[in-house]
Amino acid sequence: MATSSQKIKSKIVVRYLPPSLTEETFLKTISAHLPNVTWKTYLKDNLSVKGKKFSIAYLNFKTEESVLNFAKEFDGHVFVDSSGNHYRISVDFALYQSIPINSTFFKRTNQIENDPDYLNFLSIINDGDGNQCVKTEQELLDILNPNLQPESNSLHANNGKTPLLEYLEQKRQEKAELFMNQNSVVKNPTKGKSKRRKLLKSSGDNSLQSQSHHKHD
Repeated sequence: MATSSQKIKSKIVVRYLPPSLTEETFLKTISAHLPNVTWKTYLKDNLSVKGKKFSIAYLNFKTEESVLNFAKEFDGHVFVDSSGNHYRISVDFALYQSIPINSTFFKRTNQIENDPDYLNFLSIINDGDGNQCVKTEQELLDILNPNLQPESNSLHANNGKTPLLEYLEQKRQEKAELFMNQNSVVKNPTKGKSKRRKLLKSSGDNSLQSQSHHKHD
């Protein structure tokens, strides 16, 4: 028996159940113990041992006594499937004793059919006249470049390109030119240094000229 300082083990694993055994049949078999079960999960045809498949069940009981009573009755119990195969099951404590905590139910679950935004979306895609798409692209053009003239901001084909595509291509070219200019400065650092040397030299010459004037005065 566990002492007060020890946590009681209440979660067990039932191994080597027949792969064809359904959860409903398993629960009927252990129905006398279900009132003492607080949590359960059943994995049909899930466990594979040496090429053979088995079902497996996890049960969590209220008390240590209820765990022992279940183990006494079912540890070593033999199940027989429809083909006459015998399966001797084993009942052990689960390695991990923790059980999932019931998550809080989100009140808006399964409420999308009545959501105003969703209903508005359905009305747009079911409109069928295409005006919404034109309006969306037009508004996007206005946001990206509000300085475009109305006549150049119209959605007309230009060599197979819309104004939006032309605008994005222009931005890509500007970034490419900026990147090339930056690389040019990095590859030729002497240009910047020569400019700084000239600036320092001219500053020094001005300083000498100023000192010379003060001496004459």
